[in-house]
Amino acid sequence: MFCLSTHATKTTPEMVGLRSSTGSMEWLTIMSKWADYAISSVRFNNAHTHIDQVQAAPDQGDSIGAASMYARTDVVAAIKRGVTFVTVFRGTNNNWNKGQPVVIDHVNGGEYIKTVPNGKAIDNLDNLPEF
Repeated sequence: MFCLSTHATKTTPEMVGLRSSTGSMEWLTIMSKWADYAISSVRFNNAHTHIDQVQAAPDQGDSIGAASMYARTDVVAAIKRGVTFVTVFRGTNNNWNKGQPVVIDHVNGGEYIKTVPNGKAIDNLDNLPEF
């Protein structure tokens, strides 16, 4: 269902201070994992009332893997199992930038994926592009 593959560079590094054996501080730039998967684009149902598929890729820490298409219901099931998702968008130099965490919103008996639970079925997940 959700599996790892190739990668593309992320932005927003984290600086970590390490004390060397001589006692001086050395700074290391590392990339922290944003979530288990990054959602980069969405597809709405035919009536354009809610998202029915997303393109998501594994977050590999320093990079984002190759994207695959997933049904909204599969993303909801994965979130219920503890898998985490975040929205991402391309920034300068074609690098990925972190968006917002993705959560489940219960609306009229349905389960929808959102960045902000608002009680509405429609949401475009942080204004991600459509595919």
